[in-house]
Amino acid sequence: MDLQLYERVKLALAFLMLARPNDKALPLLLKKTILTSADILLIFGISYKTLYRWIKTGKLPECRVTTWYIFHWEDILPFLEKKNT
Repeated sequence: MDLQLYERVKLALAFLMLARPNDKALPLLLKKTILTSADILLIFGISYKTLYRWIKTGKLPECRVTTWYIFHWEDILPFLEKKNT
């Protein structure tokens, strides 16, 4: 993750931590370069059903590795920044 992307992710997660101060898992996400479905559910506070609907409609870009969906910060960050505004 390049420095500019890292700073944008850090800022977006800071906004989330202000909204959910008791969520201890959010700071740990900053160390990850690839996100799992569970991470996306935590970040956006959505259900599995909503996540897979977003994937199916193409709203959320993902990579499929065997039976796992993985996500990159570059793809998730625009949605996260929009959510925080």
